[in-house]
Amino acid sequence: MLVLAFNALVSFLGVAAQLLAVAGALVILYFAYLLFREAYRGVNIDAVGVETTTNPLALGFTFTALNPYFLLWWLSIGMALVAQVQILGLASLAIIYPAHMWLDFAWLTLVAELSGRGSKER
Repeated sequence: MLVLAFNALVSFLGVAAQLLAVAGALVILYFAYLLFREAYRGVNIDAVGVETTTNPLALGFTFTALNPYFLLWWLSIGMALVAQVQILGLASLAIIYPAHMWLDFAWLTLVAELSGRGSKER
């Protein structure tokens, strides 16, 4: 049953990749619109002085979760890891899962730290 689900997911990847590309393009166009709108208004970003009470860890998590490449990673490398578990057996999870969780923790920590530093510089 797991093999059938995996095969269905692999066949869905073509459509998912196209949907992800369209969604990513729309987000980029929206941000370009916002950039040009603010440039036209002449807003001085340094003068805005935004105060935030957001926890840097929560901010880093949010940036990672909303990153369009996060889903792309799972549809490519993540699927390859799942395929390796199918080939090597469930015992391989003893290596893959802790390594993956550590890398997630390290990445989120880095993003949170950099986000926190960026908010303190303003």
